[in-house]
Amino acid sequence: MTAEELSKALYEKLMQEQEQYAEWLKTQPPDVILKHAYEYAVREDIVLLLEYNEPTEQEARALLQEHNVIEKVLQLWEEKETSYMQELWQTMEQYAEDQLRIERKEAA
Repeated sequence: MTAEELSKALYEKLMQEQEQYAEWLKTQPPDVILKHAYEYAVREDIVLLLEYNEPTEQEARALLQEHNVIEKVLQLWEEKETSYMQELWQTMEQYAEDQLRIERKEAA
């Protein structure tokens, strides 16, 4: 298989994993679905990564041999320290500052 074929096969594998997860999720009660909403969104992003990035031939081969790739990547991701909350807070502060500027401009 070429690198491109391996990448396509990996994408299809992850799509299948995500479709199976989505089908399971659809059978759950609303409170369980809500509990897994973040996980579902990140899993979607993991699949989306392959639309914008191409793994090396060796990486694709390694991932194709694994079961539940998305779940394993998600677990690894959740263990990482990220600046997500800090960036979200900065965005909220920026929005508040923008609103204050608008209010001051309207009051003048």
